[in-house]
Amino acid sequence: MNNFFKIYSATPSKNETGYVSHQVEISSVQENYDYTLSNSYLKTYFEKKIDYEVIFPVFELVRGAKLTDLMNFSGGGSYSCMIISLRLLVILEKYKIDGYQTFKIKIKTKDGLKDFYFFFMSAPECESKYIDWDKTIFRIKPFVGTETLEDNLKFKNFEEYFELHKEIFRVIKNKREVAVSDLLLKRELIDKDMFKFNFISSGFFISERLKLEIEKQGITGISFRDADGLREPSYSPEMD
Repeated sequence: MNNFFKIYSATPSKNETGYVSHQVEISSVQENYDYTLSNSYLKTYFEKKIDYEVIFPVFELVRGAKLTDLMNFSGGGSYSCMIISLRLLVILEKYKIDGYQTFKIKIKTKDGLKDFYFFFMSAPECESKYIDWDKTIFRIKPFVGTETLEDNLKFKNFEEYFELHKEIFRVIKNKREVAVSDLLLKRELIDKDMFKFNFISSGFFISERLKLEIEKQGITGISFRDADGLREPSYSPEMD
């Protein structure tokens, strides 16, 4: 039976002020770039298949950061998108991955502009199909912080989970979220080498065989955690 792992950025950036949460950000200097265009990057909702050409701004390397094959970035849609090198893209293209699109972008460094790829994956109903709802356990926690407010919650299905998720978010003053405490997957139903969740442990998951290839090829800036037993916030900050 195949094992699955969640992808995380492994390269925090550090400058004279200490650690920062991302390696690249949108460059503060943009010549001839119109943010108001309907197909601009900041106007594009990265959730379903994009059927037009997205116009991207130039990104820039944060002071003190280094280029890696997976870049931790600031600027939207982190649970659906990654900034990756051509090296990593070539590997991913060889494996069974559905519903992804790539857009060539530029990252400004002290040595000039470097080509990278904005990798976006639309999400089918993976959370309904791939999660073992009989065994996965949730908790309610503050949106910021680790304190458990209510523990050992279980849901019959994604729809029941999402009703509580929406109810909590309606009352903004509560500032709470439904987080996964112990994630269990129906691994026998997963026939993809990469998939993603939008809400429950949001982010990208990969198969063990893809993980082994990534490690074999020496891909940088990436780390993994076993999907089974995963405990973390529902919205993950690692790739913001």
